[in-house]
Amino acid sequence: MVINEETKKYIAAHRNDDVRQLALKGCKDNNVDHGMALQQISAYQQIKDKLPSLAERTDIIFPVRLSLEQCSSEETAHLKAELIRGNHLADLTGGFGIDCLALSKQFERVSYVERNEELCKIAEHNFPLLSTTPIDIHHEDGIAFLRQHPEIDTVFIDPARRTRQGSKAVLISDCEPDISQEIELLTLNGRETWVKLSPMLDLSSALHSLPVNEAYIISVKNECKELLLHLKKGVKEPVITAIDISGSGERQLFSFRPSEEAAATAEIAPSIENYLYEPNAAVMKAGAFKSVGVRYGLKKLDTHSHLYTSAHMEESFCGRVFAVREQWEFNKHNLQAIRTHYVAAHVSTRNFPLGSDALRQRLKIKEGGHAYLFGTTVNRSLYIIACDRIR
Repeated sequence: MVINEETKKYIAAHRNDDVRQLALKGCKDNNVDHGMALQQISAYQQIKDKLPSLAERTDIIFPVRLSLEQCSSEETAHLKAELIRGNHLADLTGGFGIDCLALSKQFERVSYVERNEELCKIAEHNFPLLSTTPIDIHHEDGIAFLRQHPEIDTVFIDPARRTRQGSKAVLISDCEPDISQEIELLTLNGRETWVKLSPMLDLSSALHSLPVNEAYIISVKNECKELLLHLKKGVKEPVITAIDISGSGERQLFSFRPSEEAAATAEIAPSIENYLYEPNAAVMKAGAFKSVGVRYGLKKLDTHSHLYTSAHMEESFCGRVFAVREQWEFNKHNLQAIRTHYVAAHVSTRNFPLGSDALRQRLKIKEGGHAYLFGTTVNRSLYIIACDRIR
């Protein structure tokens, strides 16, 4: 698979242009593969933030949008490369190959397996340019390949998250392949198996249906990106780790076991203290609603609010930290008072009868500025809390 020089020049000249307009205009130069050029321009615009180091390359070929949607970002791929080790890796759902490339640095032998012939051709072109580790490419079904190779000690699998009807799948049983039906094969002879799943999946459902040894909930810039499960038969209770990767690459980690969360007793704050804490998206997805407060010695504003407070600042908290400026009970009179104090603010709600946009409209203020307003329940009463973000 090769892109000729004329097509490369066209891509470089139009990489920031509207793809639909380019398609309508066409291209008069017959030496330009216009369909390929449009695919590459569309891909660049889709992944320039997700895969910045690849986006600037002119020698890499990108696949269609659907394959790019499911591929990992550079941050999450690098994280997986720190966690997953072994001798012979088989990536059973190779796709665009971002995870396979990152993981290849940690293995002596790597097998990329993919049912889509076009993706295999793209991998054949890209891999020698991006990896010093030789990667064997296999155009076949991943599960069938694994049955033929019992010597493989480490498996990575990212089941397709589209149903046959084209809608997004969030249940394990709706993904392809359905890994819940292949546990014996995936864990054969103590094989290390790692599964990447949709962040929309219910974690408790995955822990119930799969033999999970470790579960990682990974978010980037406070947005959940994926669930990563390490499967191992015979484990009594998994360790759950929530990881958030900031824009600068800094990581916040919070690890716990389900039994710790079940046994934790949240101390409900009688009032709002000097500092307010909002757990990051990974901690919330992990379900550490009580244990995170207990671990850091914080009081919870209400049983279902999932916001915390303290008199003294806890700098290592895994989430956003705010200094409380003012607080008001939620009523018509106080809405008017808030309106006179704040022309603009970042508005959020937790355990509140109005959503963020609806509360902003009620307050009649603009989004933005330096202040943060939280609508929430504090010890069974509705409040609005004004804060300054510390970190």
